[in-house]
Amino acid sequence: MKKITQQELHNFSEYVYKISGIHLDETKGYLLESRLNPLLVSYNLDSYEELLRKAITDKTKDLQEHIINAVSTNETFFFRDKSPFTILQYKLIPELIDRRQKLYRSKQIPIRILSAACSTGQEVYSIAISLLEEIPNIQNYDINILGVDIADEVIAKASYGKYGKFEVERGMSPALLNKYFNRHDDGWRIKDQVRVLANFKKVNLLENFANIGYFDIIFCRNVAIYFKHHDKVKLFKKLASILEPDGALIVGGSESLTGVAPDFQVNHYLKGIYYTLKEGSAEKSKEVKKFEVHTFAGHTVEEKPKVVKKIIRTIRYINSDEEGNPSARPNFQGQKTQDALEELKRKRLEMSQKSEDFNRGKGSPGHQENKNEQEPDLKNNTQTERSDIQSAPVTQSQKKTLQEVMNTKQQGSTQSLLGSISNKYENTRVLNIQARSAGAGQSLLSRITNK
Repeated sequence: MKKITQQELHNFSEYVYKISGIHLDETKGYLLESRLNPLLVSYNLDSYEELLRKAITDKTKDLQEHIINAVSTNETFFFRDKSPFTILQYKLIPELIDRRQKLYRSKQIPIRILSAACSTGQEVYSIAISLLEEIPNIQNYDINILGVDIADEVIAKASYGKYGKFEVERGMSPALLNKYFNRHDDGWRIKDQVRVLANFKKVNLLENFANIGYFDIIFCRNVAIYFKHHDKVKLFKKLASILEPDGALIVGGSESLTGVAPDFQVNHYLKGIYYTLKEGSAEKSKEVKKFEVHTFAGHTVEEKPKVVKKIIRTIRYINSDEEGNPSARPNFQGQKTQDALEELKRKRLEMSQKSEDFNRGKGSPGHQENKNEQEPDLKNNTQTERSDIQSAPVTQSQKKTLQEVMNTKQQGSTQSLLGSISNKYENTRVLNIQARSAGAGQSLLSRITNK
């Protein structure tokens, strides 16, 4: 085995960090020697410096992939450390289902789980088996477990789902092995009922990966230990940004988020720990973003684009300032809503006063003699009320509804008209301000789709 020089170690460490984010200090010389020496032989090269030059100039990036596969630590096995899967099966999943059932009464309940740096897939399939063991009516759930890794080689093996005798014996009980695996040549392959729950994708955790979606539970175990401090901070900030507000993060048993993940707080369950977003953290208050991703009250954006977009616009309107900029307030209640309600009360009071004045004039002894004078007043009152309503801060669809009501004024009494206007005005206005929670959002969706 060729020895690596200090200069070669320094240069290779910088290259590996640049392409993968893995930090190799001066004590990792033996690691690089043992993992890169087979590449020297395969490419018939005499030094690690030649290997580095060839990797940099290789336009196909094949050698770069081989180096990533070689230096990545792919140590993993089924149900590794036990505790995270106990937390998942008996704590996180039952509580998640209880919360989701209130929102998805007649729809499949979505469950999204991310396995970061999933390696050859044992963690992903351990998660899937835990769900199958916990959830008897699995067909009532829309489950997606996404495994991501930087190495093409391990992603391919994870996707195929075949493991040797030694691999399945590490952590997998005989009962679960026979229940969820089939014998395949000289090894075992995962059954379709497990495989269908999982997807795999190549992702570099130090790059932007916001496009992979949002998740209820994230596994990121024994990954950050290979990163520099500032890269750890960035990683957990990005993980916080794709975690649902009521979601959970699970890291390695020897890892601590103290000083690197200010958005998270620690929680204990039995002998294990998991993390949730802190109350008041920036990521905890991303309700509007949550409405825009994946599903809204059981409907995907692709299924109901117009309905979902209308709800999102309504939410943003209510929670924005006078210039239309999003408010810093984390909930959907704000001064704008209160101002609208106060304006509504003022308009109703003015209209009520006009109605009383008109009725008093109609019932006076000189009413018949002054009939010709009353009719122009009625027309003026109608125009005034119509102008008042049109000047109120409502949408075009609301104006149309109010205009239709105003056109019926001369067919009924003024008092009846007042009640009709008041009810429709209030119902139409309130319809747009009842998006204060996921439950209210679902109610809003139902009203809009019914219309």
